[in-house]
Amino acid sequence: MSEAKVTMPLDEFNSINKLLDETTKRAEQLTKELYEARATDQTGRVPRLAQLTRSAMHIVGFAMGNLSPELIKRWPYAQLREIAAFLPTLPDYSSIDEEIAAELIKFAAECEEWEQKRKRYGEVEVPPPFPVEDHPLAQLLQGRMPKQAIDGKPGAEIKTDPSAS
Repeated sequence: MSEAKVTMPLDEFNSINKLLDETTKRAEQLTKELYEARATDQTGRVPRLAQLTRSAMHIVGFAMGNLSPELIKRWPYAQLREIAAFLPTLPDYSSIDEEIAAELIKFAAECEEWEQKRKRYGEVEVPPPFPVEDHPLAQLLQGRMPKQAIDGKPGAEIKTDPSAS
């Protein structure tokens, strides 16, 4: 690699440094103004859209917590990745949003993995968290739930079979 040496008068060097400092300050000021412009606009749409996004994120978080990709087919994992990519554009973006985006990407990968397993192996049988016959509603329908469990009063078991009466 070749090197070059430049010789210039001290006044010229100082003016270049001053111009560099002014340009850097101007760039910082414009960056600040850009962030402020993102946070507010003439119509007030940006803050409302940011709030809408925050509200939608609560719904997405609820769905991620309650709709397991093992049990739910066709999770929109591509859209989860789009949301994760969108979060940094929010005017009030923070490190918490960075963590949320990482969780969205991780969950999307898990959803995609399950969809690929379904395609590769057919439907993947996932056992319910407990035997269905032990579910209180199943017991009630089968006539095995004590009447006390339903109305709070002691009594005989409920008979659902009309021929048993």
